[in-house]
Amino acid sequence: MLKGLQFKIPLNVVVMDKLLRSPQGDKILTQVAQLTSLPGGQEKLALRSALVLGAASKDGFSLLSFLKAYPTPKYAN
Repeated sequence: MLKGLQFKIPLNVVVMDKLLRSPQGDKILTQVAQLTSLPGGQEKLALRSALVLGAASKDGFSLLSFLKAYPTPKYAN
């Protein structure tokens, strides 16, 4: 399972950002954002941010880099 999370997809961060800001990218983000929930209703912005930051990761884009970049509340015991 860890291999699946670390599978790298070659993505250029500039291309990713331009795609997500296009009308088609915005539509996809809107549809996916409806499946998530964040305080303040910032789901679409959070998805765009995590995708771009994941693509900019020094390790390359992977599901793991996306999840690390996705802004979720952190809890400490």
